[in-house]
Amino acid sequence: MQHASLHIPPPARRASAPPAADVLEARIVKALGTVALLVVEDPTFIPVFERLERELADIRSRNEAIERARQFLAPSHQNAMR
Repeated sequence: MQHASLHIPPPARRASAPPAADVLEARIVKALGTVALLVVEDPTFIPVFERLERELADIRSRNEAIERARQFLAPSHQNAMR
């Protein structure tokens, strides 16, 4: 008995969908707000808050590096990369 191989295409990305890094950054910012409330009530949550702060700084640093790298590209390369 042969099984037909089904090709299931990946979900289509909407043109208006934000990049994954932007979504992750927004989720971390939201989590920071939630954890900040917990820290005020119970300082044992400080390590979680600090970890989220580091993650947010890392994402922003990477995004800034990507933008700086784009500045070095010729205009024709920038259009090809987007």
